Amino acid sequence: MKKIFVRLGRNPHTAYNYIVKFKSKKYFLKFPNYLNNIALKEPKIKIKLKNIFWKSLSKLVLIPKLKVNLNNIDLIHSTNNILLSTSNNWILDTEYFGGLINFNYSKLNEKINYLINIFKSNNFKGIIFWSNAAKKSFTRKIPDLNLKNKLFVLKPCVGVSKKVKQKKKLKKILFIGKNFYEKGGLHVINVFLNLIEKYPFLQLTIVSDLKSIQKDVLSINKGVKFYDFNLSVEDINKLYLDNDLFFFPTFMDTYGMVILEAKAYGLPVITTNCFACPEIITNKKEGFIVKSSFLWHDKDYFFDFSKYSSWDDFSLKSKDYCDNHFDKELFNKIEFLIKNPKQFSKFSKNCIVNSKKSQKVYERKLDFIYLRCLK
Repeated sequence: MKKIFVRLGRNPHTAYNYIVKFKSKKYFLKFPNYLNNIALKEPKIKIKLKNIFWKSLSKLVLIPKLKVNLNNIDLIHSTNNILLSTSNNWILDTEYFGGLINFNYSKLNEKINYLINIFKSNNFKGIIFWSNAAKKSFTRKIPDLNLKNKLFVLKPCVGVSKKVKQKKKLKKILFIGKNFYEKGGLHVINVFLNLIEKYPFLQLTIVSDLKSIQKDVLSINKGVKFYDFNLSVEDINKLYLDNDLFFFPTFMDTYGMVILEAKAYGLPVITTNCFACPEIITNKKEGFIVKSSFLWHDKDYFFDFSKYSSWDDFSLKSKDYCDNHFDKELFNKIEFLIKNPKQFSKFSKNCIVNSKKSQKVYERKLDFIYLRCLK
């Protein structure tokens, strides 16, 4: 049986939780020993320092590569944008093209040529993108590579808890986003304050980095509860179970895992047309997608330099962004779900059913990709 080594970090992204549980009769998946040994996992401060080191290194070197050579392994699956220097056959997966260049756009053309040379190597077998938007951002920047048969899309999935029940009525609204302003948190507050004037029974829970939120926002206590972003996974899951709607009008996302998690708990979602969000939610069946003209990316899903000089510039503008029409659209969508509980409950059922289906889709596509790369 062929052997595949899935190279995961010591504290892997939640998008990889399902692959660890996945078992195939067609090949054997091997994972780093530290995944099953809590003692070998790294503290958060060490992870932060390593990230700083990696970003600093990327300014000196075009793009850092991790040296990995393994015996008796037929394929290495390198996750989370990490390029390899290896004699093994290997594949790479990425949430977004910008991650491959460490979001350092100053020497973009040089970095692209560097990447092309890597992707042309005989032992490089392909790239797995988390979304069609991510794939498009790549092909628009690297259009002339004979990589057509090496480009795959595999959307992450999450398991559906046995505790999940179909939602019946909309009373409790949930927002989770570390970057409060970039994720549309201020618009969540503004829309909610208008909603409770008509529907005083509504409640809103905000989970975010409280240090980054202005004090006048944090002082709002009319139907609003604030929690810091350092909640445990168990506490987050309890919030999913306890709430009815996931309200996430984000302006800055590449793949909103929180949307996927909320769906798996049966929460209909209201979000925006930001990057891959429309691929996660089926509009008018699992929630609503409200179009925003304020997004971090352009039509090719690349950072929009025509509007923003840098990520910091975008972040600053997100704090001041005001769009009454956008807020009114968000208000109308929530009001519709309040007034139409049967439709709301149907959305909730669709979220649960489709989340379960996505697990089978993930397994089939992962099988296809691995077997294709093992040829």
